[in-house]
Order: sequence, then structure tokens, then C-alpha cells
Amino acid sequence: MHVIISSIRALFSAPFYGLIHRDFHQLVATMPLTDKILFLTMHSVDKFGKWHRSPVFLGLIYLAIRRTLQQKYNLINVGPSPVGVRFNPADYPYRTSDGKFNDPFNEVAGSQGSFFGRNIQPVDQRAKLMKPDPMVVAAKLLARTDFKDTGKQFNMIAASWIQFMIHDWIDHLEDTQQIELIAPSEVASQCPLKSFKFYKTREIPTGFYNIKSGHLNIRTPWW
Repeated sequence: MHVIISSIRALFSAPFYGLIHRDFHQLVATMPLTDKILFLTMHSVDKFGKWHRSPVFLGLIYLAIRRTLQQKYNLINVGPSPVGVRFNPADYPYRTSDGKFNDPFNEVAGSQGSFFGRNIQPVDQRAKLMKPDPMVVAAKLLARTDFKDTGKQFNMIAASWIQFMIHDWIDHLEDTQQIELIAPSEVASQCPLKSFKFYKTREIPTGFYNIKSGHLNIRTPWW
């Protein structure tokens, strides 16, 4: 009986999955029917890329659908799960200095000392991380053989400022172990720095079986 029901379900689902990119099939298969309909609606709008030109009310509906689905399926909690009990906003009308009480249902979300959340499950990629070598990629993609006037576009000063601001928002807890990247011989002559050292991000046990280790944020956003 179970086989028959599965076959019927697969028969009716085939046209539905034909409208969705295959990269999403596995995720959509885990959704209840209501979320599948919401996802198909959002996915269809995304294909046209015109949601921002739709009437305000329809645009707000689209954003509400996207936010709901992404919070439910694209945010993976690391460490202790939120208790789901709303604190009284009157008790904390503003966030504390360590970044707590931004989320009414998760008081430590984004705060100093909390785990960074994830968008995908952790996968060991150490064997693939240096293939291709980042320095080779940078040398081939970013190298310039002649001067190019960027006119009024962002320059390196703006890029440095953006990097500074990001480091003011979040920062990983570092380990005492240093990692050294050495420029490959094929691009070593093009690299001002022949090697680059930085501190490894420290892995902290979460105490949970699904994601056993994570990374702590030691800085809370100033905003």
C-alpha cells in the first residue's frame, strides 16, 4: 500500500518538480504542501526578476513569503536552540552592549559570544579548499597588465573601508595556531607577498549531535 501511495504521489509531483530547478528538488521534497506552493510562487517570480517592479502590496507579499521560507529552511541554528519564549520588550526597550535582545524570541541571537549560524550543513572540504589555489585564481582574475581608469567607480580605498566595517560587525574567535599560505611557483613572481600568515578560526564544541562544533562571534554589531 505504501508503494502505491508513493507512486501516486510521485506521479502528481512530477509536473510540479518540472517547474523548479533541480538544485531545489531535495529541499522541496521535505516541505509540506503549503510551503511547496509558497516556494513555487516565489521561484516563479524570481525567474522573471521583476518583483521590485510589482505593485507595493504584491511586493510585500513576495518579501513575506521569501523571509518565511528562508528563516525556516535556509537558517540552521548552531548550539543551543532558542527556547521560543518571547521576552517582554518593555523590559528591554533597547539592545544591550553585548548585542542581546534583538530578536524577541531569541535573546542571544547575534550577540557577543554566540555561535555563528549556518546556511548549509558543515562538510569537510579541506582536501578541496586549495584546488585551485586562491593565489592562482587571484593572479589570473585580478591581474592588470595596463592601467584602467575606473572613473567614478569604487576604488581600493572604498574596498578597504568596507572590509574595515565588516570586521567591526563580526569577528571570529581565533586560535593560537597560525596558518601560512605560500604562493605557488607559477604565480610567485606576480605576488608582492610570497607568503601570508593568519590565525586559524577556533572550533568550539556545541554539545549537540547534529553540528558538533561551531565558531563564536567575539564582536557584536555596533548597529
